[in-house]
Amino acid sequence: MSTRLAGRLGGMFVPVPASLTEELVTSLNHSMTASEHSIRDLVPPPEGGLTPMRDAVRASVESPYPRSVCDLNDLHHLADTDPAWAGGDWLRVKRTIGETIGGTLRVSAKIAGTFLPHRP
Repeated sequence: MSTRLAGRLGGMFVPVPASLTEELVTSLNHSMTASEHSIRDLVPPPEGGLTPMRDAVRASVESPYPRSVCDLNDLHHLADTDPAWAGGDWLRVKRTIGETIGGTLRVSAKIAGTFLPHRP
């Protein structure tokens, strides 16, 4: 089975767009080793050294519940370029609006049902 087909099939079973899983699985054909270190001539390593691969992967998949941008210590944590399926502040706003509108409509329907005559 080709990696492209495997990626497309994988997209049917995980909560991310199939196009993303297709690209990620297809990329498995390429080595994940870095053989060139010229970036180190331009950017010094961070204090405490580089992050080990396992720690970097673990940190990348840990995802707390999306918080409001106003509640974040780092306002740049959420980017305008984040996809809709990633959640973030837009998901919180959408949920809040949905709950508010839904509740308002339910109350309005009850009030309307109380005051409007019922048709036989």
